[in-house]
Amino acid sequence: VALGLYFRKSGELYSSDALTASGTDSLTDSLISLSTLVAAIIFIVFGVSLESWLGLVISAVIIKAGVEILLDALSGLLGERVDDDLALEIKDLATSVEGVRGAYDLVLNDYGPERLSGSIHVEVDDRLTAQQIDEISRKVQKAVFEKTQVILHTVGIYCINTDESATVYKIRTELEHILEHRPHLLEVHGLYVNEETKRVSFDSVISFEADDAVRERDAILDEISAAFPAYTFSSTIDTDISAINERGNNGA
Repeated sequence: VALGLYFRKSGELYSSDALTASGTDSLTDSLISLSTLVAAIIFIVFGVSLESWLGLVISAVIIKAGVEILLDALSGLLGERVDDDLALEIKDLATSVEGVRGAYDLVLNDYGPERLSGSIHVEVDDRLTAQQIDEISRKVQKAVFEKTQVILHTVGIYCINTDESATVYKIRTELEHILEHRPHLLEVHGLYVNEETKRVSFDSVISFEADDAVRERDAILDEISAAFPAYTFSSTIDTDISAINERGNNGA
């Protein structure tokens, strides 16, 4: 029992599924030993043989533990959602960098304990030069790595309208209104209005609960296009991979 508890505690401490599984195995062994001892005592005292029934119960316990270990391992291999607290911390660190107006689309790959890497999109003013954007990207990578040890190998860019005209404000307000009555639309970000070409682009975060994400996105485009027929709208579908940061410039 002591060995099993030690392994499980060490597994939690070092985020090791192998140690946790070893702890479960040791605890199961101790249960088998205890059951055998109890069955022997009952047979000696009362003459009743319980070995078969105890064997059945122990088999069920072992199968249950094995299935749980297998499912945990498969879940990690297939990919799990980023921890909400970590996601929000990374987005907060990104938005703390001067020049960043919002942080979205965080995707992290897990390569073991404390070995996370991935990408993120940040919003910046449309008047910034390539040099200024490069400096901002490097500052975001540094800020996140120093506090969380997460490596952001890619910092994507959304440009937003520096001078918000009346039209930009009206489009943003209408999108917020659409957001309120569409439960599967979790967030809208990356909004940019090109006044010269009359083209508007934004990203739509669609819930996993939506039966058809494309159909949901198209319905949003139809609704916003009806409100502003002079403009052409396009939207990229984003999935709810990580926690949503509600502090973004065009976020929900």
